Amino acid sequence: MNRLGRTFQIVIAVILAGIALTPIAAAQAPRENAKVWPYLAGLSGAERKAVLEREARKDGSIVIYGATGLDRGQFWVAEFNKRYPDIKADFVRLTAEDMVQRVAAEARANRSQADLLFQTINYVNVLSGLLAPFESIEWSNFDKRFLYGGKDKGWASVVYEIFPMAIAWRTDRIPSASAPRTLEQLAAGPWRRRVGTTAHIDQLIGGLMVTHGTETKMTPVLEKLAALENRMFPTHSALSDGLASGEVDIVWNLVSSRPILLKSKGAPVDWAFMDPLYAESNALMLLKDTKKPYAAALFYDVMLSAEVQEASDKWDAGRLFGNRKGKFATSIDQLPSLVIYPPISTEDVRKWNMLKEKLFIRRQ
Repeated sequence: MNRLGRTFQIVIAVILAGIALTPIAAAQAPRENAKVWPYLAGLSGAERKAVLEREARKDGSIVIYGATGLDRGQFWVAEFNKRYPDIKADFVRLTAEDMVQRVAAEARANRSQADLLFQTINYVNVLSGLLAPFESIEWSNFDKRFLYGGKDKGWASVVYEIFPMAIAWRTDRIPSASAPRTLEQLAAGPWRRRVGTTAHIDQLIGGLMVTHGTETKMTPVLEKLAALENRMFPTHSALSDGLASGEVDIVWNLVSSRPILLKSKGAPVDWAFMDPLYAESNALMLLKDTKKPYAAALFYDVMLSAEVQEASDKWDAGRLFGNRKGKFATSIDQLPSLVIYPPISTEDVRKWNMLKEKLFIRRQ
């Protein structure tokens, strides 16, 4: 063989070696959702990140439905865009209950608009049939109390933050020494018509069921709290604003981060962890019918990273995070009596909502 022939063979060998070293799967990323999830699960960490970044830029944007404060939603979007400014993330604020109805209606009409949900874990059983079996690259780094479902179950969800609940009061109207620390003290005190809480009573019922064991034992506790003739606020943000503005003197079942923030700004507010110490948890839920699977999955991974969770902890105190690689102001292990509001079964959603309506809404 002459020199030209040998050179040609070498060139061909180099080209073939390059092809062999190139991840064929990465070069042929599927766009059909049913194939996307097992494909991503089969990629190694570095390869998976490269694929997500490349394919997410093709997606270009995502839509997030969020049952969380607008400030919180904007924080997570800003953290994502610090890393990926060329991928647009639109945040649509909804209440937890409204989101369930809207997502379900869109799925039935085959017109899903959202790619990703920020939703309380209480509704994960209701929504599980609509969720992708996507396990974040951070899945193995998380406290197992923050993990729900799994790819083996056909759907997955990760709690990204937990909110311990508080009782908070205006110190210009209620001396801290006489303020209630327990639900029992609250129900027995002279606070009637001076009290506020959120409309998330169905979640509280789930916690009361864990504490008391049966509906028979739980209901009298709920009835005593309802007898306070609470002013009902649609969100934690609205409840916090109501306390700050003086619409109510004392509030309960409020995420503790809100009174912490009010007090830090000099408002006449003090607070204590609610006893029993219940907690609400917010979760990421990736819809299996998303039109932007790679961008949504990339957002998911970024949001659950230790770096971004640590940034959230520094930005706003009073939350618990599950990434074991992160360092946070408070660990969930420091609160052994914590009872996380559990997922509500599909059967109980209507039942608890009817009980809430009867005791807290129609009473007004």
